[in-house]
Amino acid sequence: MPARSLRALHPALRDDIADLTTHRPLPGPRLPMLDPFLFLNHHGPQIYPPGNRGLPFGPHPHRGFETVTFILEGELAHLDSGGHESVIRSGGVQ
Repeated sequence: MPARSLRALHPALRDDIADLTTHRPLPGPRLPMLDPFLFLNHHGPQIYPPGNRGLPFGPHPHRGFETVTFILEGELAHLDSGGHESVIRSGGVQ
């Protein structure tokens, strides 16, 4: 494969969602739209106490696109508006 040059850097900007620390490189001010659609967030590091009410994302469907969640440390219990639930642990991917 031939070598390719890097055209631009897109640093992640802080864009918190409620009390969830969020850094978002794409989309951003220098690249507001991508085709095909791509949305990239980095959440955390974040610590929630046991028995918390969950992350601040109300019900939202994931129709017509795919999401990928990976956990570097800790774990995340996920329940979607369709009633599907899972737990993702350190090193896990959903």
